Amino acid sequence: MRDMLHQMWLGLKNFWGLRWLIKGPILAVLALFLVAIVAGVAGGGEKKEEKEAGAVVGNTTPVDRTTALVPATEALPTPEETAIPAPSATPEPMWATGPVNEQTVSAALNDIEEKMIRSDIKGNVKYVRIMDITGLNDAESPRLVIGFKPGTVLSETDFLTVAGASSVDAAALLFENPGVGSVLIEGLADMTDAYGNTTEEIVTRVWLSRATAQKINWDGLRDLQLQDNKHVFCIADDRFIDPTIYAKLKDKGCLVR
Repeated sequence: MRDMLHQMWLGLKNFWGLRWLIKGPILAVLALFLVAIVAGVAGGGEKKEEKEAGAVVGNTTPVDRTTALVPATEALPTPEETAIPAPSATPEPMWATGPVNEQTVSAALNDIEEKMIRSDIKGNVKYVRIMDITGLNDAESPRLVIGFKPGTVLSETDFLTVAGASSVDAAALLFENPGVGSVLIEGLADMTDAYGNTTEEIVTRVWLSRATAQKINWDGLRDLQLQDNKHVFCIADDRFIDPTIYAKLKDKGCLVR
């Protein structure tokens, strides 16, 4: 080993002793060779770093730590506002279970469902009276007195038809309230006397007590009244038909009994 190193030293010493004309080009070639080696090593290192960096960039997706740790929450729809209805006024009690007075009776008759063809009491009530006959006839107290004036009638006998149908519908409704003792329904008409004076008068009356009303099948009574416009007058506890109307009836029927 020592001989090898001694020989290398002698060689370098002899080479260095050469003239520059000879050793100069050789040293220049060696220098270029060393520069090329150093440059290649440096370039390879940079490419390796770029490759490693590219691998990291290409294969790794940046992670949002907040998103990864906290599950995403979908936006909930905004609930629609529900309008709260304003408190309404206290509704009027139903006639069948409410108090019995002039106001409630009028309201019930103005809202009546007229089931008979010629019934014409709705909207045509002229007066309502409440009669307290306690002591005189407790079972029939209070007595409701209803006065109505039909809108259009064709003749005296047609008035009787309208008065009878209206009385059936009105009585059926009014007796739904257990506080009613009896019902008196009066039909009004304009009557002209021999001197040409016209006045509004009572021309028909139908009076029904609670006892009589409890015997009545109102749908059945409507069928009978449709067949005979005098029928309700005949079964009433009391009745009145003005002589001018009675005289026009060709068939007095049950009225003669």
